[in-house]
Amino acid sequence: MPLKFGTALLHYHKKGCAQRLIHAFKYQGNKSIGKWLSTWLGHELAVLNSDLGIVAVVPVPLHPAKQRQRGFNQAAIIGQGIAQCLGVPLHENVLIQTNYRQAQAKKNRWDRWAKSHGFALNPRSNLPGGHILLVDDVVTTGATLEACGQLLMKTPSIELSCASIAIA
Repeated sequence: MPLKFGTALLHYHKKGCAQRLIHAFKYQGNKSIGKWLSTWLGHELAVLNSDLGIVAVVPVPLHPAKQRQRGFNQAAIIGQGIAQCLGVPLHENVLIQTNYRQAQAKKNRWDRWAKSHGFALNPRSNLPGGHILLVDDVVTTGATLEACGQLLMKTPSIELSCASIAIA
């Protein structure tokens, strides 16, 4: 998948600081940590955005059942903070997740790649052409970002970049 740019704020290690922060945000519901991390990443990206020209931020979606269970989509919170720092819109409903799946954190690398991700473009969304930033919380294999990015690239006149809070 052709990317214009890709970045992560932190390096994710088991039992490391990034893991503790992301677990507190994602699994313990501490949204203030997610907002703080997304603002930090957003400020870093804002320095580069005059060269990048990002026009919209798209978060990786959660299945509606998982979002009800968790109470929020962590990628959407990350996307909100970044979009706010960049002064661009957040397009939260461009992608939908059609398959309810077990948490990726409990899968090994092969299983993350081998399983179908079940993402689709929302036929009612209106994604602008231009440079789109796809965001997620953690990148391990890149399978989720690739599945979502491949769908976004079907939209005419799209350039794609990816950002995450952490990379493993």
